[in-house]
Amino acid sequence: MAKNPAYSDYLKFAPTFRYGGREWGANDLAAFQKKLGKKNYARWARNHAVAAKVFDPTEQSVYGAVQPQLDAINYERSKAEAAARRRMGDLAGFTQAIMGMLGEISPAIRGAYGEGAETMRAGGTGYGDVLNQNMAANAAQGNSLLDTIGAPDAQRLSGGDAGGVLAGLAGWIPSDMLEAQRGAYGDMYAQLPKEASFQAQLQMKKEMADAAQTDSDFSEKIMEMLTGIPAFRQELKDQKVKNDLAIRNQKLKEIAQQEETAYKNWYRARMDNNDKEANYWKAVSVGLEQQRIAISQGNLDQRVASDARQAAKDRGLTPDGQLLPGYQWKDPKNHGKGTKKLPTAASSGGWGKIQADMADDIDAYVTPGDYPGQPDVLWPYAKAFKALMAKYSGMVQDQAKLRALITKLLKQKGFKPKAAKPGGGK
Repeated sequence: MAKNPAYSDYLKFAPTFRYGGREWGANDLAAFQKKLGKKNYARWARNHAVAAKVFDPTEQSVYGAVQPQLDAINYERSKAEAAARRRMGDLAGFTQAIMGMLGEISPAIRGAYGEGAETMRAGGTGYGDVLNQNMAANAAQGNSLLDTIGAPDAQRLSGGDAGGVLAGLAGWIPSDMLEAQRGAYGDMYAQLPKEASFQAQLQMKKEMADAAQTDSDFSEKIMEMLTGIPAFRQELKDQKVKNDLAIRNQKLKEIAQQEETAYKNWYRARMDNNDKEANYWKAVSVGLEQQRIAISQGNLDQRVASDARQAAKDRGLTPDGQLLPGYQWKDPKNHGKGTKKLPTAASSGGWGKIQADMADDIDAYVTPGDYPGQPDVLWPYAKAFKALMAKYSGMVQDQAKLRALITKLLKQKGFKPKAAKPGGGK
């Protein structure tokens, strides 16, 4: 069977359920009991506790008040998650593109330096050969003159190898230098793609950490709502009891007025010796009295239930045995030893004392820099907020005031909450 799209995994509740080919909702209890029969309905309710809660007005009220807020939080959470995925996808795409571009730099540099080295080598060799040729020609011309005048062989001239020196200084040495630079610069720029990949990994790690922190912030908002549901549910039940009592008391007043009217009519009929009419009004009085007794008994049941709730509250418990806010078990392993009340703001020295203690706690969440000018290291905002709420929430009744105080002190100390902006901006 397909899952009900309105079902809440947080509340374990759906406002309707499907049975017998149709949907059943909060106002269909009488029709559903008639369809199954009272005995069969009781057995069905035991076997389908989640579906049976559809007929519970309190659960319907909780769902109607809480689920829209949970849906809104999850919507913002999905937007933040989508934005984080887009940023990480864009980063991956940009990194791949820039790595391809950077990878072309090293071959280009090696090619340019290689061509330069080859040009210097060829140029030096060429100029050296020309110089040697010119010097050989000049020597031959001088020797021809010496032969004419009969100079001894010891005085003959030689062209020499000045061209080889020129080729080395002007060609081979600069060429070797360019070859060395070609390798060095080529190796250096060959590292650029690796550096780009490394920087991208660092940024990706930061993006993932930011996304995880944002998701954790949304989870804390949801947990804050869910922890308040038991108190909210009990508040709805208490209000329903008060409303039911008020309606019943009003009904008793109406019955008392009707009984007075019926008695007057009965008395008048007796005085007129009208036995038939007197018997009629007597029967009406009996019926009204039965109604009054039934309603009074209902009020008594409500009062008994109210007294039971108050007795549980005096012990720091809800009617179903759960701890009320501000209480804890004396022995967590043995609940039979009862509960004890946590220190309150008044017994702890008031809000001023709590604020001073809280400021000291926040100072412990700050690690100073190792040297002047180095920034301090702060706990994540959500972690600090959660730690303070865990320590002080049991000391005060006004939880909203406590949250506001924590937020104020954290901001004064430089803590900044992280929240996703619309559109996925950072």
